[in-house]
Amino acid sequence: MTNKIEAPAARDARWRRLSAIDFDDPTAAFSFTKRLARDNGWRVSFAARVVEEYRRFAFLSVATGHETTPSDEVDQAWHLHLTYTRHYWGAFTEALGAPLHHNPTAGGDVEKKRYADNYSATLRSYANYFGEAAPADIWPSARIRFGYAPYMQRINRRRNFVLPKNRAVPVVAALSGSAALTASVAAQDATSGAADIVAFFDENPVIGYGGIVIVIMLVLMAIRATTGGNKKKTDKAGGAVAGDAGNGGKSGGKSGGKDGGDGGGDSGCSGCGGCGG
Repeated sequence: MTNKIEAPAARDARWRRLSAIDFDDPTAAFSFTKRLARDNGWRVSFAARVVEEYRRFAFLSVATGHETTPSDEVDQAWHLHLTYTRHYWGAFTEALGAPLHHNPTAGGDVEKKRYADNYSATLRSYANYFGEAAPADIWPSARIRFGYAPYMQRINRRRNFVLPKNRAVPVVAALSGSAALTASVAAQDATSGAADIVAFFDENPVIGYGGIVIVIMLVLMAIRATTGGNKKKTDKAGGAVAGDAGNGGKSGGKSGGKDGGDGGGDSGCSGCGGCGG
């Protein structure tokens, strides 16, 4: 992403200084952008775009004259940058011409409204200063910004599998056979849906389709093991009945009828039993 933008930001000396700053140390094997991608499970290309949006947010914070609130993605870049103290309080602050302090919400309805209003004002100023709307995949609607983002958590992926709910739908549906479940879970996130699920399976065939194949194979193996065991019991009971019948007489016939009934019962199928700123 380039820093070529429309006026009035292009005419601002603060923006020109900020545009000249490189957040990545060229001598570092593990750069700021790569760390941001790693910490958030993003592709490096997406993380690089977030860094540029963070640059724009920082400029808006000192140029607009009103309180600004970042998107959650931009806020993650801000959080990380704060740990690079020498760069943050050095070249970065010098370029801005003023300190940029991070102020998390204190909570409550008043604060919730404050940050929601700030976020809307930030998006308006973004369009005014840069001559274009903020990209929706990095600056989502307030509904998503303040509805989903607060549930972000740090997870150890060496110990835990992470599977988004909307992408787990095909696996759950394959196990349950419930079309209603698929519709219900998919409806929870209007921004995802079937296209996102299909895209995930196309990009991750081993995890996606391979997982479903494995699940189906396990179910079939379980069914086969159950019916196979019952068949052996039936054959055994049948052999006993035949032996008794071969010995002749009323007793043999009576025993054969009883054991035959038990064998038939064994061979039957049993039923199968989810920062405000």
